[in-house]
Amino acid sequence: YFFDSFASELPWSFCREEWGDGCVSASGGQPLQGQLSRNFSSSTQLYLQRIVLNETDSLEEGIGYPSGSLAIMLGISWLTVTLIIIRGVKSSGKAAYVLALFPYVVMFILLVRALTLPGAYDGVMYFLTPQWEKLLEPQVWYNAVTQVFFSLAVCFGVIIMYSSYNRFGHNVYRDANIVTTLDTFTSLLSGVIIFGILG
Repeated sequence: YFFDSFASELPWSFCREEWGDGCVSASGGQPLQGQLSRNFSSSTQLYLQRIVLNETDSLEEGIGYPSGSLAIMLGISWLTVTLIIIRGVKSSGKAAYVLALFPYVVMFILLVRALTLPGAYDGVMYFLTPQWEKLLEPQVWYNAVTQVFFSLAVCFGVIIMYSSYNRFGHNVYRDANIVTTLDTFTSLLSGVIIFGILG
């Protein structure tokens, strides 16, 4: 998937013959009037299932064989993590400068691209316009708490382990404020990028 994303024509943007008539191209252009009773799948979904994951149509055919390319990429990920932490906390701290700043560089590039697309203003305004009546729905609060726990990595063992290297008198209150402020900023920035692209 990573290498395929550099192709001039994205391989998941069109339907392949072997996927059948139920495939809907991600690039659009197919009339669907009068056909809504049929089961459709997007070309992106079928690409993930059939090409990347090598899924079979049913369990009777077995679960399929492991994907060699995914195994190689998983091995590269493990090797990268091993090289980062092999020398202890000091080396992982140095790697954190790159690993923490690089996503913001990419997000800034995506932000510039998103805001130059047609309809970006409408999408961003839809994202930023509050719907106060939704605050009374418990599902909204559940989703918000889930997002906070995952984005802050609360109670993840690695965070607790890294915090054990702090001095006893370390200003944890200041760090908590910095981390939560950056997390909120990152979530808002991500929302602006996504809704700017969706328009």
